[in-house]
Parts: sequence; structure tokens; C-alpha cells
Amino acid sequence: MIKIEKLTACIGAEVSGVDLGDASRDESLFAEIRALLLQHRVLFFRDQDMSRAEHVAFARRFGELEEHPVAGSDPEHPGLVRIYRSEAKNPYENNYHTDGLWRPDPSMGAVLRCIECPETGGDTIWVNMVEAYRQLPDDIKRRIEGLRVYRLRLFGHAFAAQAANFISLS
Repeated sequence: MIKIEKLTACIGAEVSGVDLGDASRDESLFAEIRALLLQHRVLFFRDQDMSRAEHVAFARRFGELEEHPVAGSDPEHPGLVRIYRSEAKNPYENNYHTDGLWRPDPSMGAVLRCIECPETGGDTIWVNMVEAYRQLPDDIKRRIEGLRVYRLRLFGHAFAAQAANFISLS
């Protein structure tokens, strides 16, 4: 029996009593999980003993998986990006970001599975942007109505050189 524990007022729930390996094969179970995701925006499942193949099968239920343009994929499981601890410095890992939002057609989300948790750190922050918009004052909502955002995956001078092509103040 699935149990749901809401984690905050506006985002997140911990789900227990479900095996995601089963959900990768069971249509009604997956439909229930998808409905919970749409309701809570992010779901957490503890103690899932999944293989990489089950992870990919579960994630694929949400839509076609894609090759990550920067990180690539696991050669044996296309669409599965392996994120791992390394002594090498990664300038991107600690910046606020939304995965792939700079792409023309961003994915609807990600299915993350932690295999080795650090004792400290490793934090991930989730943001409910629908709720953030709802909380805006009405005058700001009117000012931004109809605007479109174009995100670029450019940094420093490369960003400055391209930004004028995308930003209009009129």
C-alpha cells in the first residue's frame, strides 16, 4: 500500500510502500506515481534496490530518454547519466541551475538514484516555480504576461557576446 508524506507546504513528498522496479512494468502503479509527481512536483523514494536497467525502464515511462549533451550516457544504458564523486574540480556542480533548461525542448524532469550518499553535503535544492509565480504581486504578473525566456548555456565573455541577440528592452 502506497503511503505519502508531504514534506513542505508547496513542494515534495516522500513515497513509501512502492517498488519502482514494479512501477516500471505496472501501468496502474506508474499512473499513480505520475499523478503524485504532478501533485507534489518532486517525489522521494527511500531504499529502492533497482538495477540500472530498471532505473532506465522506470525513467522511460515518463518519456523518451535523451543523451545528455555534456555528461553523455552510460554506454550500456543509453539515457542514463552517471554522476559520481571525483577529485577533479567541477565548476558547475554547486551553482543553482535547472538541468537542461537552456535546451530548445527541455526534458520534463529527471529520475535520480543515489547509490553512495556522502555523510555531509551532496544537497540538492528543489524549487516549485509554479508556486513562486503564484506568489508574485498581480502588477508584476501583468508586466511579465506574454514574455518569453530564452536561456543560454554560455558563461562569461561568451554570454556577453551572445546576449544582445536574445535580449530586447522594448
